[in-house]
This record gives sequence, structure tokens and C-alpha cells, in this order.
Amino acid sequence: MTDGILRRLARRFALPSSGVCRREPTFEQVQRPRKVLLGGDPFRVAMDGSWEQHLNVEMMRVIATGLFGDLDAQVATPENIGITPSSSADSVARWARQRTSPLTAEVEESFASLLDGAFYLGFETPDNLWRLIGERGAPALDLRLHPCRFGPDYYLLARSHGVPLNKLIDQDIMQRELAIAAAALRFDAVCVGMPHSQGVDGIIALQMPKDSALLDTQGFASLDDHLDELRQFAESHPVVWIKPHPHSSAGEADRLAVLQLKNGRFTDRSTYNLLASGQIGRLMALSSSVLHEAVLLGAEAVALRPDLSHGFPVREEFVAARLDDLYGPVASWLRDGQVKAASAPHTRSLKALLKLHWGVVDIWPPSARPPVVPDESCPVTNESLALARSYGWHEAEAGGVWSDELAALDFIWPADQDGPITLEMTAAVYTGSPGTTDEVEVWSGGSRLATVTLPTNSGNPATVRFDAPKPENGEVLQLVFYRRFPRRPSDMEGLPDFRQLGMMLFAIGRSTTPATA
Repeated sequence: MTDGILRRLARRFALPSSGVCRREPTFEQVQRPRKVLLGGDPFRVAMDGSWEQHLNVEMMRVIATGLFGDLDAQVATPENIGITPSSSADSVARWARQRTSPLTAEVEESFASLLDGAFYLGFETPDNLWRLIGERGAPALDLRLHPCRFGPDYYLLARSHGVPLNKLIDQDIMQRELAIAAAALRFDAVCVGMPHSQGVDGIIALQMPKDSALLDTQGFASLDDHLDELRQFAESHPVVWIKPHPHSSAGEADRLAVLQLKNGRFTDRSTYNLLASGQIGRLMALSSSVLHEAVLLGAEAVALRPDLSHGFPVREEFVAARLDDLYGPVASWLRDGQVKAASAPHTRSLKALLKLHWGVVDIWPPSARPPVVPDESCPVTNESLALARSYGWHEAEAGGVWSDELAALDFIWPADQDGPITLEMTAAVYTGSPGTTDEVEVWSGGSRLATVTLPTNSGNPATVRFDAPKPENGEVLQLVFYRRFPRRPSDMEGLPDFRQLGMMLFAIGRSTTPATA
């Protein structure tokens, strides 16, 4: 217990790593580089030993063309700066150590030699490398995605050595664009009939488990380090909506932390639409970008780790920028040293370039209500149960629906029922091996109701029963199904199916047979 307390204190009071003791590059270095050095995070190596930053570097090559034309570009690969990628099961842990530790003499020397005569253009450059660039007096721009992503295009955050970004980029225009985009989202909420409420609910936003935005000197931050804050936050709202990251499942520690909240409800609803409706009063996260978006959409943001990533609020060294700002006034200044308005060439938007989307549109209309608990076991593909699938389900197939590793069903509790209800479900799991079984946990209202053993899906699913208590908060019973070790057919059998398969649910409803029978 003492070790856990010390670990939390070490994380809470860790010194920020953004301070840079630097010398400014000369005007000649900034405007007449011999080459462009493209970089990313050289420490981020996959389990198979490959470098995970190739796409980011190629995006920097596109931006470098807009800034410098056809100037020769070199890439600061791990090998080029003295890092030998190797396949290893602990690649993530090694990445965390290297990104937050002092650089070795070999890395410093190799990286410094690449900087000679170069203008560095990087994406999410680790702070230890950014400090070295500043100490060497090299001209540089380091970019990352701006945390607000509901605008007309994605924006960037930029920090620099030698480029006067604050003089070149009009911050007021972007703030106005974001304010207009936020107002438009609220207008959309009105148009679809979303009732405007008084901000009584809360949201807990989960993050990708091995995201650089969670890295500190102790490793990866987790909601498990903030259980008291989570409970206090949940207790101050009638409902707390649990929103996993749209592109990744949460880590196991984070899942278990929110599964234990009595009034937590997982949802596929758009975070933007929930916020725009006025239904949400506060949003809590470790260091998620949605904290910044919540403020613009009128909710209070509670950052558990405001010191991580680019900070909350954003650290002063970063300046918001659009691609047009880089290709227009910044590129113009790099050519002639004049601070002036400059038009930018017409290019593909950053949103189109990245092909990444943070969902704005809800699957179901806001007025949709889940069905009442079926009086008897009902096929889950029945149209009447479509609105029950509130989170984590794949497309329905003949006879059933696959869940992800964690999925939820919502039902309206019968008005005339005060005691527990015995439910039965018919289900199976995917293991990739006939004749095998695996466990699935059933949760509701912050408690684990049952752990059921299901066979692999080979035509003989199991029917299992469990008791569900009446919800303490509101009328909605949410059942959460959690399989800790889901499987992908692509991994198990080499099939062209890359879905993560938890449980295949065929039917669910009330049972006349007791759960213990």
C-alpha cells in the first residue's frame, strides 16, 4: 500500500519536462538551411522491432514541401541517432523509459551531427530531444495535433526554435473559428431535437492505454491512481457517462476503475453531442484532448493530470496553427524574413490528409429510449432490441451479435418490479480452437453480478442465468459484458477478420428458472 501511495505522489508532483535551456539560432541558420531534418519519436518501436513513426514522418515531408519547396530532406530514424530497434515484448516499457530519461552520449552526438546545417521539422518530438535541439541552437518546428477537433479542419500545435510564431500566426482567427464551430454543434443539437438540459450529468473520458499523452517519469498514468477522485466525481452526478477513446480500447486498470462506479454508463453516443446538448455539467479525464473541447462547449473540465502531454491549459511554448498559416505567413517569413500576411497555396486539408475522424454523428436519435427488459428470452437481432445495444457491439450477423472485449446493453427496468430479476442469455465466445471455453464477466451498477463460462462459437452456445438488481440511479439497467482476453480471427487462424471478438450474444431476457438452478 505504501508503494502505491509513493507512486501516486511521485506522479502528482513530478517536475514538468518542458523547460529548455537554449540558445537562439542565427537568422542565417533559420532562413538558409542546407537541408531539412524530419523527425518523430525515435523511441517508439513496435513489438516486432519496426519504427512506428513512418506515417508521421511522411506527413512532415508533405509539410516540409509547403515550407521549403524541394530542399533536400533527411530523416532522423532510430538507427541514424544511435538507437537500435529490437523486437521485444517490453517495447512499450522501454519506449516509456527512453522518452522520459536523459539522452545517452551516443544519441546526443549522433543527433547533433544530423542537426548540423539543418532545419528540424518534427512531429511529437520528445522533450529530451527538443531540449537538445535548443541547446545546439538549431532552427526547428515541432508539431502535434491541436486538442480541439470539431472545427472545420484539424489544427496543429507548434513550438519553435528561431521562428517567431506568435508574430506570424493570428491566434484570434482560430479562436473565433472554434467558437463558431462550438455554436454550430449546439445548433445541430437543437435541430435533431435534443432537449437542452441543465448540465446535471458528467462524463469520464478514457484514453488509449499506451498513449504518449499519458507518459510521465514513472511510466503511464492510469485512472487506477485516482479512484477517490473518480468516486467523488461520480457521486456528484445522477449519471456519469463512460466514453472510451473512439480509436482504441482502454487499458484494463482504467476499465476496472470505471466498472466499479455505481452510476457509470458506457455509451456510444457522440461526446460532442452530449456536451453540445447542455446535458453535461462536468467532464473528467487524465489528460485527454476532450478536456479542452469540453471548455469550448460550455462544460467544466476536470484534468486529473494537467501536467501531461501539452498541458491543460496548453503550455505557453505551443502556438495554435493551421496548415494555411504554415504554408502562408510562416513559409513567406522563412523566405524573406518579413512578417506579413501571405496567401497559402490550395492544398488538401489536414483532416483529409490524416484520414482520422472523431465521431460527431450519433447512431441513434437523441430521443431514442432503450427497450424494457424482455419478459422472456428474445433474439438479440430482434428489431425491438436494437436500441439496447448501447456500447461496444459489432454489426449484427445471422442469429447473433459479437461484442468487443467490453460491451453494454441498456434496458428500462419494469415499473412494477422492486426485487432482482433473473435473466438468462444464450451466448458463446471466439477462441480459435474448437472445444475450448473462456470466461465473461457480467457487471451492473458498479458490481460484478456473475462470471460465466462460455464455449467457443461452433454451433453449441450455452444458456446461462444471473440475477440483476434494480438500478439505484434512474430507471435504466445497464449490463456490461467484459471478456478480459478477446481474440482476433486474423491472429488465431490467419483469417481476413481483424475484429476483436469478445462474446457472441444470441438471445437475452427474463428467466422463470432461478439463477442457481
